Parts: sequence; C-alpha cells; structure tokens
Amino acid sequence: MRCHEPAPETSTQGEASPERILNQQAINTYGKEFKMKTLIAISMMAALITTSGCWSTQNSNQGGIAPVNEEFSVTVPSSSTIKQGEDVTIAVTLNRGAAFKQDVQVEFKADGISVTPKDVLVKASDKPELLVKIAVDAKAAIGEYPVTVKGTPETGKAASTEFKVKVVAP
Repeated sequence: MRCHEPAPETSTQGEASPERILNQQAINTYGKEFKMKTLIAISMMAALITTSGCWSTQNSNQGGIAPVNEEFSVTVPSSSTIKQGEDVTIAVTLNRGAAFKQDVQVEFKADGISVTPKDVLVKASDKPELLVKIAVDAKAAIGEYPVTVKGTPETGKAASTEFKVKVVAP
C-alpha cells in the first residue's frame, strides 16, 4: 500500500475495519450532539422571546399591542350610599401610565338614578380627577343601582368599571 492510498474499508473477511467503525461512531456522536445543541438553542431563543414579550406589552382590543406605560385605568369608589331625595358628589380618577398622553372621553351610565355629567372629555393636560354628582329622586326605589364608567382614549382600548349606589330611606 502506498502512502497516498486510502486504508482498506474492510478486513479480509468482508467486515468493517475497526478504524471505520470508530469513525462512524464519532460521526454519529457528533451528529447527535449537534442536533441536541441546536434543539437547546432553539428552545432557549423561543423562551427568551416569549418571556420578554410578556413583560413589555399588553394586547389591545383593536388587535394591536399597546406598551404597558401607554395605558390608563379608571378608579371609582367601591360603593356609595345615598338617601332618597338627596345627592352626593363622588370622585372618579383616571390613572394614566407615564407615557399616556391622550384625551379620554368618559361616559357614565345608570338606570333609576341621575349622574351628572353623563359624559365629559378629559384632556391630556387636565387633572385626572373628575367630580360627578349622583342624585336620587325622592320616589326612587330602595335598593342597589349599578353605575358604569367607561373611558375611551383617542386611540387604543377603552377601560371600564362599575360601582354600586345603594339607595336607602331618608
């Protein structure tokens, strides 16, 4: 055999040579390691993409994504008790994210009691607190009345909440 000729592939009896077996095992081991490392790398990338997306964004109703600091919420009292024939002024607050710089249209809906104003535009430069008058007629039925408050920004999703007004006898 000359120096530049390849080593024989098989032994004299037609079996694979020990060198060929070792080379094939090394190739198989390398292939498995490569596949495993690739799988781990893909899994890690997917995990990083998923977790980083969960911390920085929130889905909006319009199908877009709104960054967390560009959102707002509405805070109302948990409940209020008013006697028949009287009225009360309550505070409703817009909690703006640090980057939320939009006007918000705020609407109030209630059946059986009066809410004034029914809707108001809160400019981005306005104070975040609204004073709302709730009046109960002297002949209003005693019981609980839900008041729905909905804030709709110029763009993005609306925020709404509800509180109860308990009407009692004078």
